Amino acid sequence: MASHTDYMAASRKSKQQQKTQETLAILIAGVACLTISIYLFGIGNYSLGLLFFAPVTFGAFWILAVEVETRCGVITKTTGRPCRNVTYGLLFGCSASHHHLGKFLTRIGVQKRALATAQQGSGQAFTNVMQPSITGNPSGKAAAPILVKIDEDKKAKVGYWLMVITSVATVVSTVTGLATLH
Repeated sequence: MASHTDYMAASRKSKQQQKTQETLAILIAGVACLTISIYLFGIGNYSLGLLFFAPVTFGAFWILAVEVETRCGVITKTTGRPCRNVTYGLLFGCSASHHHLGKFLTRIGVQKRALATAQQGSGQAFTNVMQPSITGNPSGKAAAPILVKIDEDKKAKVGYWLMVITSVATVVSTVTGLATLH
């Protein structure tokens, strides 16, 4: 009879295999679109070249945002240390209380009172204060805001900014390609 630990390990391995297959499919589609885009640029059809380049940059964004395996990094209130749960993508946290949404809101700067940077551990901590309305306080009473901090290493920080750049490149290439399409 399999223990809970064995079940969790098998479940995690299955999820890793699924993410690997998804990433491989995105990479194959990206290489195909890049090849077509280069061909179109070569024959002087820049608008279609840009439109075929957009899926390449979007694929890179998607892999960084939701596919790559990483640690959550949200600094927990109880221990004051970064959460070490495994999560997929640099945009969202793990499924622990307030980590998933809290990390996302901190990343995009929504509902913040303060965005402070501080040296913490091996990386930089981003701070965001989530409002009680976001956290779903059903009593309607004023609750203390929940402080969300993200501790990440340089690799995660570079990955995050690459994700931001690829999302901007996707929008720019799509808009430019559509605007110049004859």
